[in-house]
Amino acid sequence: MEQPEAELNEDYIQPSTSCEVTEAPPPQPGEDDDGGGSVCCKVCGLTFSYRGSLRNHAEVHADDERCVCGVCGEPRPDKQDLLDHLQVHLKGHVCKFCGKTFRRRVELEAHARTHTGEKPFGCEVCGKRFSRKSNMEIHMRTHTGEKPHRCDVCGKRFNITSSMTRHLRTHSGEKPYSCRVCFKAFTASSDMKVHMRTHTGERPYSCAVCGKAFMLSTPLKYHMKHHTEERPYCCSRCNRNFSDVYTLRRHMKTQDCKKKALIKVSELTQLQD
Repeated sequence: MEQPEAELNEDYIQPSTSCEVTEAPPPQPGEDDDGGGSVCCKVCGLTFSYRGSLRNHAEVHADDERCVCGVCGEPRPDKQDLLDHLQVHLKGHVCKFCGKTFRRRVELEAHARTHTGEKPFGCEVCGKRFSRKSNMEIHMRTHTGEKPHRCDVCGKRFNITSSMTRHLRTHSGEKPYSCRVCFKAFTASSDMKVHMRTHTGERPYSCAVCGKAFMLSTPLKYHMKHHTEERPYCCSRCNRNFSDVYTLRRHMKTQDCKKKALIKVSELTQLQD
């Protein structure tokens, strides 16, 4: 029982994906939701990814001898005046976990779930849960088969825009993501992240039984079958069973398997005679 090779190779090359898709790219470091600005404290020089984090940090300088705003560098006469002044820089809603700022409270609440792990939206078909309703709706397409996004070049359809965008690069040849170590280029950021593990040695997927670690989730799934003794792949030549299709393919290339296949053919020929 052999699965289509293209699906297996694609699954092996790319890390395990989920429909837990980010709705919008995060702001770049030094960029806030209100149009940007410095993320470097004007008092002590510490840098922050978000201005919300810088604003929260600036309060520690209220006890300094010279009361200077760490956000804009403006001197204030005393501690209370500085704390009141910092409210000017408090725009929108700030995440208490990471300091990221949002214009709308509903956006902050959805973001906060990435820290708390809360997933209030559940799939009615398989029960999988999501932190955002929009992500659940995208996931539902895996059950309905809906693929609303179509490639203008070859007509292939996709259930999410990010998959189609990545696919379009196979036509254009664009590879916008490059490894900072060896400069190898990739069409998808996920592929680059997996590649980086060859340099860092990171193996984030560990077997709960024996502790063996893997770079990708797919090899771990096949490895787990060795512990469960599940062997769903059968050799058509010698009827030997294997836990995964890759091991089966390696086996079918061995001389032992080829020899058994010849013996089997010989026995069938003798029976026919």
